[in-house]
Amino acid sequence: MTGDSLPQPAETARQLDIPHVDGRIPFRGFSTWYRIYGGPEEAGKLPLVCLHGGPGGSHDSISSLKALATTGRRVIFYDQLGSGRSEIPEPHPDWWTVDLFVEEVANVRRALDLDRIHLLGYSWGGSLAMAYLLTKPQGVASLIVSGGPASFIQFTAESYRLLDLMPPEFGATVRRHEAEGTCDHPDYLAATNAFCERYVLPRHPQPASVEEQVKGTNPEVYLAMNGPKEFEMLGNLRDWDIRDRLGEIDVPTLVTTGRFDIVTDQVAGTVHRGIRGSEWVLFEDSAHMALVDEPERYRAVIAQFLARNEIPPLGILGEIGWEAAKVAVIRAAVELRIIPIVGAGHRHAEDVAKIAGCSLAGIRVLLDALCHLGVLCWADGGFRLSAISREYLDPEGPVDYGEALLATDIRAFDRFTEHVRTGHVDADVSNPGAASIWAAVARADLARWADSARAFRERWASLGVTPSSMPGVRVLDAGCGAAVASLTIALDDPTASITCLDREVVVDVARRTAESMDVTPQASFVPGDVSTLGALDGPFDLVYFGDVFHFLDPGTIGRVLSETRRLLADGGRVVLHEPMRSPGDFTDGYPYLGAVWLFNAASRGGIYTYDQLASMLGEAGFVSPERLRDTQWVHARNASSVT
Repeated sequence: MTGDSLPQPAETARQLDIPHVDGRIPFRGFSTWYRIYGGPEEAGKLPLVCLHGGPGGSHDSISSLKALATTGRRVIFYDQLGSGRSEIPEPHPDWWTVDLFVEEVANVRRALDLDRIHLLGYSWGGSLAMAYLLTKPQGVASLIVSGGPASFIQFTAESYRLLDLMPPEFGATVRRHEAEGTCDHPDYLAATNAFCERYVLPRHPQPASVEEQVKGTNPEVYLAMNGPKEFEMLGNLRDWDIRDRLGEIDVPTLVTTGRFDIVTDQVAGTVHRGIRGSEWVLFEDSAHMALVDEPERYRAVIAQFLARNEIPPLGILGEIGWEAAKVAVIRAAVELRIIPIVGAGHRHAEDVAKIAGCSLAGIRVLLDALCHLGVLCWADGGFRLSAISREYLDPEGPVDYGEALLATDIRAFDRFTEHVRTGHVDADVSNPGAASIWAAVARADLARWADSARAFRERWASLGVTPSSMPGVRVLDAGCGAAVASLTIALDDPTASITCLDREVVVDVARRTAESMDVTPQASFVPGDVSTLGALDGPFDLVYFGDVFHFLDPGTIGRVLSETRRLLADGGRVVLHEPMRSPGDFTDGYPYLGAVWLFNAASRGGIYTYDQLASMLGEAGFVSPERLRDTQWVHARNASSVT
């Protein structure tokens, strides 16, 4: 059984304006009419071929399945030979057999070049679909049997059992007229109609799609295969029974029926148990026509099943080779010092290869790839540094981010598998010895301060930190990095004061940020880290931690927050900028890939959830924790001063 939360194709199937094409396929001297909804399949999707009920019916009763074309696939219907739009002009009562219609399925696939498909059969179409699968066709990715018996012997017995559950006069009427051969008598027709209203389609009036099927039904086909009676089967389906061969069907299979279906649980259960690994969905508010009684849910169940049995696009697996190549190119460029060589004016591959001590063939590949990535450019017959390499990768440039990139984002992952296996991390970027790495990261942030300041200004305004609401605000930026976040407040409020706390080489970068933003008189710079908060004096109105706590274990966070409360004025605020996990929601990759990076680069800490951060704030005595909408920011207030 499936749950209630299911992906749904468009709900109003009959109102959908889906492009379609009609055509005819030669078959047995006549032709099979078909209709195809939708365009070419999206990557990984397969077309769905739908077999209608009857025998002798038409596709109209299942035409609402065209809505599945909105899931990125073609949906293909055809009217089986002799009925609907595939009618033939003269009688052929001896033609109509299961074998003929199995042959027609193969003919339709061949004519339309349907190499790989999903196959759905409704009612008699479900029986036909199983018969077709027993011929061992290639390319059927999945099978859906909606109310199709595997044995008409069993189906007939169950139909009589259902008849006996109705008021006694109905069963007596049916049996009397079938015994007398008067199945056209009004009383017989009334009894069978009452039976159908209970177990086939309990609706008044009938949907237009069903009315269309009734109009297109060929009595000759029905009489040849079912016979003149509704309960006692006398046609050539009477002894059709594949129960002992169901185990030969070896494709993923979904069986569907309704709670009040003429195809009872015993009949459907036989199919379900006989086809190894099959699924069975029971529609609780349906009789035989679940696609009419519960159309949205029926189509959603089918769409979900199809999606589970398709080969999806490679996704990240298809991208990983290219992404790995990009990483390898950047790593080689930094390790071989290609950027300073080209920056010194060596613009030809031969010169670069000689100075770097590398093969000419390899250098040519590397330089061309660096041009493709935008790290180098080609101008005036030679290689030159691009803007990005001059800014971030040139040791003589303002940032010199290359070594930090190697340490934190490239080489660090060389031993990730070993770190996962042992839980032991060789290097820890949260240690004081890694300060030079963070200085390089801060320099990269400094280079982008103008763009970043615009985003920070909006976030501070959302928190009510503006010159009008908090004039002269006193801010401590603990673990400040480039300090762009906090210095943005000073940029807007000349009375604000900012204290920047970080390791000495990082604080030097923050000092340069203040100079670039022209707010140096409002800023003070204190060497240290969150472990030295006890050496500071307050009060502050706001303490900001930017990407700090995920390097700390909960015990350390508790001690840091206690010191923070001591430093805050009454009603002062603490703001945390932290990647946060949302359990069960993996759409935002930042916290999860961030957790990989963190596990690989630090010996403690972790990516916490909002609830965990809020709990730690509460335990430290902060009140009213809240996550700023659509951000990774959490803020809370200091309830009272701490002495």
